[in-house]
Amino acid sequence: MQKKLAMIICTMLMSLLVATAVAAAPMEMSANEIEYNSTTEQIQATGKVVLKRESGTAKADSAQYNVKNQTGRLQGNVSLQQEQSTLVCDALDILSQNHFVATGSLARVSKGGDSLSAPQISYYDDRQFAETNGGNALLNKDDGSTLTANYISYDMRKGEAVALENVQINAPARDLEGAGDKAVYLEDKTQANNSSITLSGNAWAIQNGNKIVGNRLVFKTGKSQGEASGKVVITIPPETQKTSVKK
Repeated sequence: MQKKLAMIICTMLMSLLVATAVAAAPMEMSANEIEYNSTTEQIQATGKVVLKRESGTAKADSAQYNVKNQTGRLQGNVSLQQEQSTLVCDALDILSQNHFVATGSLARVSKGGDSLSAPQISYYDDRQFAETNGGNALLNKDDGSTLTANYISYDMRKGEAVALENVQINAPARDLEGAGDKAVYLEDKTQANNSSITLSGNAWAIQNGNKIVGNRLVFKTGKSQGEASGKVVITIPPETQKTSVKK
């Protein structure tokens, strides 16, 4: 058994050295048990699997990985640590060097204080771009704001999130809540006060106790006022109602 395991490891290491020389990025794997097929260049690993590549390090309970085409699947307590982002899920499909699909109840990708979660997330590491599948998408921002929708795409490099269908937003720091068919959150990385939230399509919002309805609503991060267009209706409660709410 020990000789067989030694031969497997030796053959695997030799193949990996060859793969490293010809592949775009080197790969290193460790686990409690590893089986390697030199013909198909397929690896089966179980128990405390650690997969290291140039772009990051992944951990899982088990893994299948093809050395030749650099594709595979990790399952069980999966975490992927990239240079600027972290991805956790139940299962992770490696479709290419920079394209990953995370699935499961815990599928979440995060960067800094922001995180995007959904039943399934496609993540493109070279673009730092993530998009959800399967509904129930949730974006948590570092300022405490939340954005929920059937679909959310998040460009982490640009700081832009686009949400579609059943969109709801809650921003306690701005005393703002609202909904619409679509929402665009655009973060200004040079000046935080210029960041904006745009709701469109059957849009409504409540801010500082005032309700506004319109086809398109725009709110700036550092300003209490917003912009509205298209069949706008504004409801301002009487001062007496505001006072009773504060109590």
